[in-house]
Amino acid sequence: MKKYILLLVLNFIVVLSFSSTSYAQQETKVGFTNIELLLAYYPATKSIEKEIETYRNQLSKNIIALSNQYQELMLTYNEKLQKKQFETGEEEELVKKVKDLEIKIQKATADAEQKISEKQSQLLQPVMEEFQSKINEIAKEDNYTYILNQTSGTNLLYGLEMYDITEKLAKKLNITLPK
Repeated sequence: MKKYILLLVLNFIVVLSFSSTSYAQQETKVGFTNIELLLAYYPATKSIEKEIETYRNQLSKNIIALSNQYQELMLTYNEKLQKKQFETGEEEELVKKVKDLEIKIQKATADAEQKISEKQSQLLQPVMEEFQSKINEIAKEDNYTYILNQTSGTNLLYGLEMYDITEKLAKKLNITLPK
């Protein structure tokens, strides 16, 4: 009977030791980084910004041309209105042209914004993939369970500096951060 109790106690100790070991292996470790800061100093970011600016300028040419047409149309309308020189149905026709042009300008502006956003995403995708790859490396090397992004618009308000991987990530990405 004593042997049975002794075996039971030993089994219990072994089970406890395995469960505490597995608990230690599952311990949560959370790190954080500042992707916005890293992007600001990442060498490829400057060329991406230039390419996006060039693209924005190309798209804005159409909007500027439409805006110029709108201004000319409004000038014509106001001149005729002041001089009361509208022929039959001409005022309604000008008002319709103005409204149509306003809608066209709004649509061109919205389309341009969407195209710029898509272009920016397309250009940043390889950069973000590289960032993610290096973050994964750091997570594996240092046994992080999670790595959060500490940028504007996130809920990470505070983190101990020892869990900030921004410097380590910058080194892996060959980014020189200001001191």
